[in-house]
Amino acid sequence: MSPMGIRLSPLGLGLFCLLGVGVIYHLYAGVISNHIAAFRQRRTVDLRDLLAVSVEAALLGGTEVKKVRDENSLNEKSKGKTKEGANELLTTGDLQSHRKMFNIISNTFPEVN
Repeated sequence: MSPMGIRLSPLGLGLFCLLGVGVIYHLYAGVISNHIAAFRQRRTVDLRDLLAVSVEAALLGGTEVKKVRDENSLNEKSKGKTKEGANELLTTGDLQSHRKMFNIISNTFPEVN
């Protein structure tokens, strides 16, 4: 037999559901935050290693500029004007050396932005 005298209040039922959602959120918030924190862990970078790789990247970037200069394929473009009004030139050597240096540093230290 079902009890006929028990009535559920809509307000009480709503508060009970809200409390249940709060408990579930509280339990899973720790688990979710731990997973996110695992992705955010950053490796420390030794500045001496970073400096050594940067010097090596600069040397290799310089060889790219020299190679383009020796081939006489500068393909100069103007990227704007300086304060004095002179053209600021962008060459193929600039682009290739930038790509070379960027790739060396980003491949060696992927966590450094």
